Amino acid sequence: MTIGTMDRIPDDNLLYLYADALNALEEAKGRAGHIEMELLHRMEERGATSIPDDTFICEAPLRYEYPLGCFAPLKEIFNATELDACYWPAKRELVPEHYENHPEAWNTPKTLSLARKRGTEAMAVVERNRLPGARRIKFTKRGAT
Repeated sequence: MTIGTMDRIPDDNLLYLYADALNALEEAKGRAGHIEMELLHRMEERGATSIPDDTFICEAPLRYEYPLGCFAPLKEIFNATELDACYWPAKRELVPEHYENHPEAWNTPKTLSLARKRGTEAMAVVERNRLPGARRIKFTKRGAT
């Protein structure tokens, strides 16, 4: 059915077609979700981050999260220039009608890069504090643009 032929369909039938299409979409999303979970489970069982295939690229790289404040020990390791590049101290800013605390903030990619450059001591802080994050599948067909 094309857009041009839909103008001849009565409103009530069009509403039913739309409801059916939405239902089919939800069912397809559910199936895709179940398949994604199985793919992740298989990667996990194998200790892998991808499933090799000649037609598709299916990857789920390991990702990590860093709890608020976990990089604080790096303040003792990094020099002033490095801290300026990746760390913003806690501050109090005027917010209309009241003050609000703003916690310290770290630029995670920059902090991780500096920790790798610093070596063992800094990386020990990072590794001690990182938590496994949610894995999401990256899926494409080979040669697709």
